[in-house]
Amino acid sequence: MRRTHLLCFAVAVMLASPAMADSISPGSMAWDLAPNTVDTFSVTKTVTVNQALSGDLDILFLFDASASMGDLLATTAGGTVAQEIVTELATAYGGSGDTVRFGVAFYQDFADYVYGVPDEVPYGILQSFTTDTSLATQGLQNLTTVTTSGHPSNDAESGLYALYQAAMDNPGLDFGTAAVGDLTTLGWDPLARKVLVWIGDAPNWDGDLDPSYPSSIGLNDALVALSSNNIIIEALSVGQALGLDGTQAPYNGGPGAGPLQATILATGTGGSVTDLTGIPLASITGTDLYNSIVNALQITLNNYGEVGLDVSEATALGLVVNYHQVDPDQGADDGNNLIYTGDYDRSETRTFQFDVEITAGPDAGGTVYTFSIYGLLNGNTIATELDHIYVGERPVGPGDVPEPSTIALMGLGLLGVGFAARRKLRK
Repeated sequence: MRRTHLLCFAVAVMLASPAMADSISPGSMAWDLAPNTVDTFSVTKTVTVNQALSGDLDILFLFDASASMGDLLATTAGGTVAQEIVTELATAYGGSGDTVRFGVAFYQDFADYVYGVPDEVPYGILQSFTTDTSLATQGLQNLTTVTTSGHPSNDAESGLYALYQAAMDNPGLDFGTAAVGDLTTLGWDPLARKVLVWIGDAPNWDGDLDPSYPSSIGLNDALVALSSNNIIIEALSVGQALGLDGTQAPYNGGPGAGPLQATILATGTGGSVTDLTGIPLASITGTDLYNSIVNALQITLNNYGEVGLDVSEATALGLVVNYHQVDPDQGADDGNNLIYTGDYDRSETRTFQFDVEITAGPDAGGTVYTFSIYGLLNGNTIATELDHIYVGERPVGPGDVPEPSTIALMGLGLLGVGFAARRKLRK
């Protein structure tokens, strides 16, 4: 027997108090399925996206730490610049119980006497992700301790290699502990929103273009790694000459590097490029650096272009899940009616509706399906809920809470007992 429960699934992006976090309500649903039957369930849910940004956030600072960056690294480490940047971001995005974590990494080049010099590092980690703002500040201040004293006659660096390693959470040389030279990882939170702030003054070697380079990682490899892990690139291009978008002239028989690496990676991940090229690094003040980083993150994190759902937990259990847009006036779709696309921000209320049907069975009694449906913005999880489908009798334990309908029936039963008692006393 097949029964269909017709309800509408709604994802609502609504204006909310800054004290509230993004959420899905109701937070839990439960359905009953008769053994050896097929049933289809639907439900109305609301995802509330707060006017103020909410949700856990990982921010990685990745610096070019080659010799030419010395003045800017000194500015970052000097005075209270690092502390102010970290404190501002932690305060702006860490409210309502949300967690903001910071990591600090750097790159120079491979120490092979051709592309780099003996003391250079292709990818190093000064601070793995931490909620401790003092450790994050110290990580930024320690950038001056890893700058090299020289460089071969080329401008390009190992930035694409470092971006790939960071995005994949591969080990890098640990410069944040006493045992310098050990390997460590950053430790991204897979469910957090992720931003990589990339700062450099030169393009980076593309292993796809130059087969003689020590790394085979190219621009497309870095883009795929960043995109697949939902990492947004916010690039700060500096330097009087090339910047991150420049082109490295042919070197060592290879074709060189670039152009437009930062623009390609930033636009491909939903971020942007702040261009400060043409300004002497010594002239970029702590205020310039602070404003560039804080403003770029504010714009990127408070705007979104896609609203969708993640039902992968349900489908992984063998359930059949179908959903589609209800109101196309809210924005364009992705061609499959699964994702709304548009220029959205958190300044006003928007409602995005999806019709969702979950089909289960036939199964033997005693089977329990437990799964979550996630609300997504730009592919990142912003809210979650928990659902159950019980086949046959529901398990009853000390911690089980009756469904609302059960509570209502119990209330009516108690009310009936009360009336009966009163009638008996009157007699």
